[in-house]
Amino acid sequence: LRRIWPVEANTKSTTLPVQGMTCDACAARLEAAVKKEAGIQQASASFKNSDIRVYGNISRRALIESIRKAGFNVPDESKQLPSPNH
Repeated sequence: LRRIWPVEANTKSTTLPVQGMTCDACAARLEAAVKKEAGIQQASASFKNSDIRVYGNISRRALIESIRKAGFNVPDESKQLPSPNH
């Protein structure tokens, strides 16, 4: 179950897959690390879904770097896209 918080208008929501979370404590640690970044209003990491959803004004690149600094990885999204021939 995801937690929902009120966020300011014009705030974007970004959800990214995350590799390396092995328990709920990992998700909590990732949330805490990402929430320290400038522009982040809220973050919700899910061990069960292997992802993180953030609300705030942060670039995708900066968010991925924050996730990596916390000790986790974001899979290469280009490898997840279906081939245009299928």
